[in-house]
Amino acid sequence: MSLYCEHFFPWFMEKMGDSSNEIIKALRRNANNGLRGDVLEVGFGIGHNTPYYPSEIASVTALEPNDGMIERAKRYVSGSNIHISFVKGRAEALSSFADSSFDCVLSTMTLCSVGSLSEALKEIHRVIKPGGTFHFLEHVAAPNPIDRNFQNILTPVTRTIFCGCHLNRDIEAAIIDAGFSIKDINRDQQRIGIMPKFLSYFIYGTGARK
Repeated sequence: MSLYCEHFFPWFMEKMGDSSNEIIKALRRNANNGLRGDVLEVGFGIGHNTPYYPSEIASVTALEPNDGMIERAKRYVSGSNIHISFVKGRAEALSSFADSSFDCVLSTMTLCSVGSLSEALKEIHRVIKPGGTFHFLEHVAAPNPIDRNFQNILTPVTRTIFCGCHLNRDIEAAIIDAGFSIKDINRDQQRIGIMPKFLSYFIYGTGARK
């Protein structure tokens, strides 16, 4: 991992935050709704989801590949009432967790940056208990060709600036291909601040392990 991604990017994410943005707050709240029991959050970042954890959560395993993020996250979530344990690792390689280890898995703004989307979702499916749920909030490929072309052009730039972020992934199709049954999904276009239209496509919802 580059020095930029391990040191500057975590600082940027902490300083930028999203607690003052009502749209982001609402999206996170929706994604966290229904979480319960033992939860794995992949791509924990600095912990922006923690204010929206429901009381039904028993514990959270915070998976994060970036040491700089983990260092800042431990300070950020120090006041949480829910027990959070940190594990350094990637969503594509959850071998330290047995099959059917978690009641729920949460991913917000993470699947855009994993090395292999299909492998990450296959691993997430494996570690969820039968009948458990996968909760997601992701920005995704635009449904129209004009905006998707802009995304395709800019993805090499965002992969560098935002440490792996792909703007143009069809994450909904990948979730289904991984074996999840979509329980509910919202396909939303939300222009956040000065964000241009082609960056404004989000999905959030839940998928059940069959």
